[in-house]
Amino acid sequence: MTGTQHRTEMTVRFTIWEQITGVTGRPAAA
Repeated sequence: MTGTQHRTEMTVRFTIWEQITGVTGRPAAA
């Protein structure tokens, strides 16, 4: 897996996680 593919996967996972947990707009450390 290339660095670009890995970065894209992490971005997608983070976006989905925000949608599931509803943490959009909150600090990541909260």
